[in-house]
Formats: sequence, C-alpha cells, structure tokens
Amino acid sequence: MTKRKSIILLIIAVVIVISTVIVIRINLSTEKQKNVDDNSELFYVKETDSKTSFDEKKLKSATVYYNSITNSKVSLQDIEDAYTQKNDLYNDYLKVYNEYYVEAVRDSLDLIARREYDCFFYSELTEEQQGKIDNIFYAEQDLVNAYYNDDSIMLCDLKNSQQMEFYNEYKNPDYVINDENMEVSGINKMLLEYPNFHEEYADFSDEKILRLFHGREKNGSLEFDEDELAKYAFYYNLLTESDVSVEDLETACKEKNDLCYDYLGYEYIYIDALEESLEMISFWENQTFVYDVEDIRKLEKTYLRLQEIVNDYYGDFRIEFFRLDDKQCQEVYEAYLNPEYEMDESIMGNSLEYYGNSEIRGHGLITYKKGNNVTLRHKRKNGEILIIEGKYKDIEGLSEGDYVEYSFHDNYGYSDNKYNGVQFEEIESQDKPKNFNEESYYAPEQAAKKNRMIDIGALIFGSACIVAMFVYFRKNNNQIEEGNK
Repeated sequence: MTKRKSIILLIIAVVIVISTVIVIRINLSTEKQKNVDDNSELFYVKETDSKTSFDEKKLKSATVYYNSITNSKVSLQDIEDAYTQKNDLYNDYLKVYNEYYVEAVRDSLDLIARREYDCFFYSELTEEQQGKIDNIFYAEQDLVNAYYNDDSIMLCDLKNSQQMEFYNEYKNPDYVINDENMEVSGINKMLLEYPNFHEEYADFSDEKILRLFHGREKNGSLEFDEDELAKYAFYYNLLTESDVSVEDLETACKEKNDLCYDYLGYEYIYIDALEESLEMISFWENQTFVYDVEDIRKLEKTYLRLQEIVNDYYGDFRIEFFRLDDKQCQEVYEAYLNPEYEMDESIMGNSLEYYGNSEIRGHGLITYKKGNNVTLRHKRKNGEILIIEGKYKDIEGLSEGDYVEYSFHDNYGYSDNKYNGVQFEEIESQDKPKNFNEESYYAPEQAAKKNRMIDIGALIFGSACIVAMFVYFRKNNNQIEEGNK
C-alpha cells in the first residue's frame, strides 16, 4: 500500500513540475512575441507562410507616395523585395510611411484614372496604364509646388476640385487656374472604413450562389437579371475599388473563379440606398426613375462626381452620397451643375453632425506607436486605466512614453475600458505633471504579472512540497522494508 502511495505521489509531482514548466514557457513566449516587429502591417502583407503575399492595391499607392516624397523611381517589386530582404530601402520606406497619405494618394490616382481612362478605380488599369497615371501624378505634384511655391503642400491633400485644376493645367499648359478656389484648407481627410470580408459567406451551395448573382437556370443555360446585377456590380466596385462589369460577374458565377467568391464575401447592406440614389440621378438627368442596364454606366459616372463634391464639402471620405437625405442630395447636385453654387450649410450640416458623436478629450501616455497606429492610456480619477487604440495623421515628433493631450470623436467603438478604431483629431505633447507616476499607467499588467508570478511560485512551492513528501514516504517505506527482513 505504501509503495502504491509513493508511485501516486511521484506521478502528481511530475505532473505539477511539467505544468509549471509549461506555464513559464508560455509566459516567456508571449512576452517574446510582443517584442517581435516585422512591420508587416505597414507593407500591407496579407499572409506570411512559405511565400509572402501583399495587398498590391494598397502597396502600389504606398510606392507612388514613397516616390513622390523621396523623388525616387522605385517599383512595386522593389518595395516588396525590400520587405523580404530588410535592406536600406526597407528602412527608408518606414521613415516616410504615413497611412493617411497612402490612402490619399490612392484617391488621387483614382481621380486621374477616371478622367484619363474612363476607369472608376486606378487598381483596375493595366500596368502600363498605371505607369502613365503615376507620371501624371508626379507631374501634377510639380505643378502644385510651382503654384504654391511650397514643397510641403501635397497634391493628394488638396480638394478634388483643386486637384482637377492641376490636371487641366497638365493637359493644357495654357489653362488658367481659378485662383479664388485654390486656398489650402487643411482639411483632415479621415481614413476610409474598409468593409469587412467574410470568408464564411462564400461557402454557399450552387443554388444560393446563383440566387445571389441574380441568375436562374432556363432551358439548360444560365440567365441573369442584368438590371439588378448592374446595381450590385457598382456597389461591389465601391466596396473594393474595382471596376468590374455585369459581364465579369456573370462569368464569375459560371466559372466559380476568385471574383465569384470575393463578390460573395461582402455585405450589401446599403444596396437599396444606392439604388435610390441612382434612380434620383436618373430623374434629374432623364426625367424618369426607370433606367436600363445600358444607361447605368453614365449614372455611375455622375454618382462618382457627386461623391467627389461630398468629399470636398465634409472633408471626410467616409460620408457616402447615398446616405445623405433628399435635400442634401439636391444641394450636391446643384453644386455639380454649377461649380459656383454655394451649398446651404443649414441643410448640409457638417461631418460631426452627420455622425452625431460627442468629442472626447483628455490626457494620457503613448504606450505604442508604429506607423500611424497609436495606443494611449488615460488614467481616470478612480485609478482605472482607459486604453485608446487608433490612428493619427500627424505622427511626426511623437514617441512612446510621451505624455500628451488628445481628442477624438466617439465612433461607438467602446468596450471594457477600451476604445477601438479611433481616428484621433489631435495628439499634442505636454509636460508631464509633477510627481507623474508612469508605472501606474501599467497597473493592470503589473497586477496581472504579479498574480502570475504568485501562481507560478505557488506551483513551484507545491511541487517542491510534494517531492519532499515523496522522498519522505520513500525513505519511510525503505525503512519499513528493511525492518521486515
């Protein structure tokens, strides 16, 4: 019986020791992983396994931005190689990277593509066509520098209407720019809220796929409701910055290709609002709400022009034309017909009224900064730590450990003493208060670490006690066995 107890105690001791080792290794691994920094987000890496792949739509815009800032001529492939090789270009790219400007450059390239090639989005052009758009962008930036006599003013920071003035000058050197409308306004173009892609949505039966593509089988072949599919094609283009046609979607449905499953992965929650906008535009231009699939391309062009005016007015690219009310839409259309028309502010409101969010201000400590990503910690009066994660445009001069004053508008991203997805409107360094205790801003982690160390200590102490008990009982058992001889 005593021997059996010894064996049981030995097993328990081994289990506890192994558990202790596992816990310690997990904690060390977690801490090490936190310190790993490959800057993959700043290079728009989609996945890293045996081969690194990139979101080339975004990285191409980052390449154009890098060239315009550094007066270089590197290619998309050069930037991709820089990420994998960690060479000098890799370090130079990180020094000038700014996500706000990368997205603003992409918007500018889209603007030129629509005028130059009648293509809604730059990413859908051929490599040769993109190269031509890139050169136009660089040439327009030179015109901006010459006009304002200020190298710090960037083409992509200007309003759409102002950018078009420089495009007109590029196309015709004799064009006279309208000076009255060229004042630099300092509008803070907010980062776009990209729609979520749901892979699980693409796991559908053939019957459901056909229904979502507005098709049906008839006489052994597939037929599509092209009027309905045209609306979804345009919505998909807005979501993904693409320029697919009805024919492209029909082919995708038949072949079950990548476009098919990409199309299925998005939510089309505002399709009705977009359709109403297209009907409204049709009525303004054709005096009828009814339009055929052949007419939709013209309506879509007008819609995108109206969206450009909305962007200029609000200075916030997240506000879509199709989500404005009827009176606001009418004001925008009047401005489209007559560039000199001044929209009624009492009708249009502003971006803050559009979102209806209250401003939040405070002081805190920067605990993380990479690219435009910033994490702040605010210590409340009751000692609780509020964590705020988001992005900020003017990141130059800010560092981890800075005590700052911040402001942002609540976009309903709050949960469990934490704000997610914030777009800071201001972060300004301040002198730290007297008797500032930086460690208190990390109190939750320190408490968790302390509790973790206590748990590990308890496990080690417990295992040591059990081992001691095993040695004692083993020794006792040997003495009993010797006495029985």
